Formats: sequence, structure tokens, C-alpha cells
Amino acid sequence: MAYRVAVEGIDGAGKETACRHAAKALSTGRKVAKIGRPVSIFEECREAVLYEDITNVVEGAREFSYESSIPGLSKVAEALHILTQAGIERDVLSTHSPDLLIAKRDMVLCPAVYAPLPDIPVNTKLQAFNAIRPGGFPEIIVYLDVEPAAADARITRRVAGGAFRQPHENPADLEILRGRYMEALPLVKEYGVEIIEIDTTPLTAEEVGSRVTEEVAKRI
Repeated sequence: MAYRVAVEGIDGAGKETACRHAAKALSTGRKVAKIGRPVSIFEECREAVLYEDITNVVEGAREFSYESSIPGLSKVAEALHILTQAGIERDVLSTHSPDLLIAKRDMVLCPAVYAPLPDIPVNTKLQAFNAIRPGGFPEIIVYLDVEPAAADARITRRVAGGAFRQPHENPADLEILRGRYMEALPLVKEYGVEIIEIDTTPLTAEEVGSRVTEEVAKRI
């Protein structure tokens, strides 16, 4: 059975880079699945990309929904994204039998934080998403903390390179999301999940990747 890790944090925290760095570095002598964009299998530092067509379609739908004026379309696109990633994770585990799975975002914690349901307590959302996601929480969640201003600067550099900026990717909304993580993480610990927190504000992308790799390597 695969040892499962999720890397969490607000936009601009460095999740994708950290996942990729750790998956590749830890693939010597083991098969490592990386769930994100792209979805990949690493073996002996060699990468095979999977599910490229479906992940491109889902990401395109998300971008279109944020640019559209159709009411509620972005919520539908986000729900599709969550269900797709959860389904891909399940299929990777059953089809490819990795020794280690590293996912960019946990599909229980992430929607509980990001879902626009302010009147529902975070713990209620955690319980609901955990109940419908097969397999429950991963063994560990690496939470990448970052100051919203630093995250916004990273996002701005990414957008300058051609990436899409989502509506919530601004300092004010990122601060709100960061506060929700601070509320949710202690509740996740009650499910028996180990939480590892890393402050990425002063770190380069490579340094974040190395720190995540070191923490995961201690536990596998």
C-alpha cells in the first residue's frame, strides 16, 4: 500500500515545485506518483506523464469559468476539478501501485478551506468531504505557510510568464484563505494526520523542494 503525502498551502506557497522535486528525488529504488499538473510516475528519476488530456481539459474549463459571466460556472468547474483529482488519485493507486504518492493538495482539506460556504463550520466541511472521498486523509500533510504579500509576488511572476491568475489570487483573499488553514489544520490533526509546517516566505523554490523532500524522506 502506498504511503500518501499531501502538500498544502495557499496559492503561491510553492506546492507544485515542491511536489515535483520530492517525487523525483525520492524515486530512487521506489515508484513515486505525483498528483498535480502534470500527473506523473517517477522511477529512478525518470518521469512518465499520465492523464495529460483530461487534466488539460479540466484546467481549461477552470480558466474559462473564471473569465465567463455565467453565474455559478466557476463553482461547477471547481467541483469538477476536485472530483477529477480524487478520481485520478484513486486510479493511480489501483492501476500503478506506487510505493509513495505525493499530491498537490488534499481533496478533503483543500475544498474545506476553499469552498465558498462561509456559514458552514470548517469541521463540518471536513467531515463531509472525508466521508465521500475513498481512502480518507493521507498519512502526512505538509503545510507550506507563506505571507500573502510574498505569495502574491510569486503569482505575479508566474502570470508574467503566461500563467492564469485566479480571482482569489490577491493579498486580501489569500490572507482569508491562510486564516482558514490555521483554523482547519488543528482539526485535521484530530483525524490522526501528521501535520508538518514549513514557512516558505524566505525560501527559494529549490529550498522549499529540498525541505519537503527531507521531511518526507524521514518518514518513509
